[in-house]
Amino acid sequence: MAARATGWLSGARRPWALMLGGMLLVMPLDAASAQSPAASRVSSPGPIMSAGSGASPGACPAMVTAQLPLRDTSARLVARFGDPDASLADPAPSAGDRYQAGDDWQVPAATDGTPAGIPVYPIGEGTVLALGPTDDGVADGIMVVGHTGSLSIPGSPPEAPYTYPAETDASVISVYEGLVPSPDLTVGACVDTDTVLGTTGVACQEVASPASSCVPARPLLHLELRLATTVDPTMRSYDWTRVGQPEDSVDGMFLDPQRMVDDGLRDPMAFIGSLAPPSSPAPGATVVPASWPSPPPSPGTGSAHRPQAPRNVAFKVHESPWTGNTQPDYRLKVTWDTPVQPGTTIEVYGVMRCPRKPVMGGRYCLTPTTPLPKSILELQATAPASNGSVSWLAQGWGEIGGPIGLDKAGKDVWAIVVRAVNAAGASRFVIARNGNGWTCSDCVY
Repeated sequence: MAARATGWLSGARRPWALMLGGMLLVMPLDAASAQSPAASRVSSPGPIMSAGSGASPGACPAMVTAQLPLRDTSARLVARFGDPDASLADPAPSAGDRYQAGDDWQVPAATDGTPAGIPVYPIGEGTVLALGPTDDGVADGIMVVGHTGSLSIPGSPPEAPYTYPAETDASVISVYEGLVPSPDLTVGACVDTDTVLGTTGVACQEVASPASSCVPARPLLHLELRLATTVDPTMRSYDWTRVGQPEDSVDGMFLDPQRMVDDGLRDPMAFIGSLAPPSSPAPGATVVPASWPSPPPSPGTGSAHRPQAPRNVAFKVHESPWTGNTQPDYRLKVTWDTPVQPGTTIEVYGVMRCPRKPVMGGRYCLTPTTPLPKSILELQATAPASNGSVSWLAQGWGEIGGPIGLDKAGKDVWAIVVRAVNAAGASRFVIARNGNGWTCSDCVY
């Protein structure tokens, strides 16, 4: 499918054009006339902007203030923009972090245990650009809203694993995934802060028997904030679920956080916080309603994002001279080089059992894809990330064979792995250089 949007939300008074099914469809930015709902809602292959010359982006009210997308006080912000994927909290050592492209909101279930349909509201006044089902059919539907005005986007916080400057834009885009779009809305419709975009839907947590049914998961709303440049179809997937090139992300998670922001994504909560009124009696008008017992972390705080994994991690043994016939303790040291993030601690773990079977000729105990069950890990030392190193005493040894050393109790340590942790979570593990043991079936030590 070829599609090209020109001039939308750019200040230029050119028509917005879309190529759909071989026909060039044009929506004049200065005209406003009746629009056919049948012509504007596309159910397959996805929520593609379609025909009609209804309310244009320029004809809808400008965005003045911002609000949260959910007003239900039991909703919870469970993952922030830029967070490493929570499913990789204890992955293989070098599996690589994947980063959240937006905010994930968990919504409650009804009293009978079935997932509830919670109303979803736009973060501010704007224009519906696209709506309908997603291509994969996993996360219900999608709604895309364009916003105009003098819109301040705060710069990235210093502890974030990406950087972008503060800016004031004439337009931005908000994207809502995981909802059932309202049947009353069509492409080109104007929305305000009281417009219901749809309700949270139900994703299948697992397929049950028969195959046509599923075990419903708790509804999850995914909110993204995108720069206006991402309206260009060459900058996104045709169904709006992905920004950037296909190789930039996996299942909506970006492999490189800097690429994520370079592709046009921004922190939704930081943006909402910059435009939210200082006080408002209306539900959902404030960034963190006072009635919420567990408010999400404030944008820009050290705990807003799980930390990056430490880099250039190295392990070294400092032997002590013998005193008579007594085996002295050794000092073990780990060093690292990582961006200093406030409130971040480095944890050093010993791998107490080699997870790989010994083979003829031997091989390393860990590889970048070796799983690390918690049962084989024991904490050896911790230190603030800003220190750059940590050391501890362990029992000395003579010829030790495959392990890399002993712990304080004299038990074999087969490898050293390190991760960063803060109030928001933990990074992936990193294998320390010179800290990987050797497992061998025919070696003689």
